[in-house]
Amino acid sequence: MTDKILVGIDLGTTVLKVCAFDSRNGSMLAKAVRLLPVQQFEDNGKEQKTGALDRLFREAVNELQKQLGMEWQKVAGIGLAAQGGSAIIADRKTGKTLTPHDSLE
Repeated sequence: MTDKILVGIDLGTTVLKVCAFDSRNGSMLAKAVRLLPVQQFEDNGKEQKTGALDRLFREAVNELQKQLGMEWQKVAGIGLAAQGGSAIIADRKTGKTLTPHDSLE
C-alpha cells in the first residue's frame, strides 16, 4: 500500500469528516463522515454538545481504523481544520469542558 498515511480531520459546523491519505500521491484511502447535532438560539447563535462531538469523533476514527486495518499503524501525521471563531477549552487530564459548551451536555 503506502509507507506513510496522513489523516485529515475537518470538524465543521454540521459535518465531521475524517479521511486517510497516501502520503506519496495524496489519494484517499479511507473516509468516515458524521452529521453533527447543532443547537440554534434565537439570536442566531449556534453550539454543539461536546459529548456528542466526542462520541461522533470516536465513531469516525474507529470506522477509519477498521477500513485501514493493519495499515492504521502507518499513520504518520494528522491535520485538523475546524470552523472559525470557536473553541472548546477542556481540562487536559480529565477532558471535562471548561467553557459554556459544557452546559449543553
